Amino acid sequence: MSIPAQTTDVPPADMWEDDQRNTRTFERIPPQDLDAEQSVLGGMLLSKDAIGVVVDILGKPRPKVFYKPAHELIYQVVFEMWADGHPADPVTVGAEVTQRGQAARIGSVGYLHTLVQTVPTAANAGYYAEIVLERAKRRSAIEVATEVVQHGYSDDLDTDALIDKGLAGMQDLTAATMDAPKRSVADRWQDFLDDLESGPDDSVIDSPYKDLNEILPIEAGDVITIGAETSGGKSLVALQWAAHVAMKLGKPTLVFSMEMNARVLMARLTACTAKVDLGRLIRRELTEDDWQKIARVSDQMANTHNFILEDDGSVTLNTIRARARWMASQGMPVGLIVVDYLQLMEAEGSSYKGNRTQEVSDISRGLKRIAMDFDVPVISLAQFNREAKDRKPQVTDFKESSSIEQDSSAILLMYSPRNEEGEVIAPDEVTMIVAKNRNGIRNREIKLIKRAHYARLDNYAQA
Repeated sequence: MSIPAQTTDVPPADMWEDDQRNTRTFERIPPQDLDAEQSVLGGMLLSKDAIGVVVDILGKPRPKVFYKPAHELIYQVVFEMWADGHPADPVTVGAEVTQRGQAARIGSVGYLHTLVQTVPTAANAGYYAEIVLERAKRRSAIEVATEVVQHGYSDDLDTDALIDKGLAGMQDLTAATMDAPKRSVADRWQDFLDDLESGPDDSVIDSPYKDLNEILPIEAGDVITIGAETSGGKSLVALQWAAHVAMKLGKPTLVFSMEMNARVLMARLTACTAKVDLGRLIRRELTEDDWQKIARVSDQMANTHNFILEDDGSVTLNTIRARARWMASQGMPVGLIVVDYLQLMEAEGSSYKGNRTQEVSDISRGLKRIAMDFDVPVISLAQFNREAKDRKPQVTDFKESSSIEQDSSAILLMYSPRNEEGEVIAPDEVTMIVAKNRNGIRNREIKLIKRAHYARLDNYAQA
């Protein structure tokens, strides 16, 4: 008995190629409503009040809100004339368009009268504007999605970068296409008074250090840069600060460490929280007293789900954005981001050609953008260059970048005081200089006690 030849449903190669060509050449008409666009403009040309209503919805003239380029131009001219206090009707707008030499772009000035005759009533201009805005948003979303699809097929981005590009595009789209916000002082005043009367600002976080809290309020969108030389204590401060925000303030916290793995981070966190000797933790030589201390914090540690430790050594700005979005998706919108440390981060792209200074500068600016986009404070650690050793540090001492000072809302410089020979005077003392503070006093020096065996720094008054 002969076995019949196997068949498959896979089409021949030439048919697949034809299908691809057909897919590429097939075009859909983008979402649009020309009737609504005409009615919006007709209402604006009929009524000054309608102009104000439409502007509240569509905002200042910007590309691609109107599908038809002629409508975009008319809206821009009407807006500018209205903003300057001039009447904007078919006659005056037609004269302005003609004077600018742009009459041909709308077909003819007679089209302005057609718009007025088309609109049913100027009273519905706001309703028509909502339709125009909805179609514009949909077209923009399609553009973002199309760009992601193109990158996906070209294989010029890795998968994580491709996904983040899509998410970032949608996030930017959301901000760019929102209804025009009320921004004047008068618009903001009542909300500001309500905030004052509501009590302390929940978005402001403090540090574990009382003296620092008195002069440095940390708000959402701030970037706090902590600088020190190697083994200067900046990592101890950062982890202790993160633990304070996550465990005592109850705010979700995200820590990126490019120097230590998760086991070391957990050992340091346990030593700091339970006040157990770090050396004995690492060597697994715990005493009975140590175990009792660990038992006292065990429930707290076991229930701290909002404290995320990332020990991936190849962290990029896209990585941070992706993790922050993930936390938000889990119902834990991040309240603090810590990066340890800036100069170990990797930049996306390959256009730097060995220019590490420019690369670090772009990373620094990227962290500021993350702080603003996610409305979260970011603590960024940074290494000093060699010239800063054995002397009091300055804000210009950061390694591989001069833009860190510009991008930071606050800069804290840590050092151990030395004598004229460069020898550390008191190994257990650390001075923290508030070298930059956009929200308060600067050049104030704060003394801290370094308890390396507990992986923590404490207020000097607690010594």
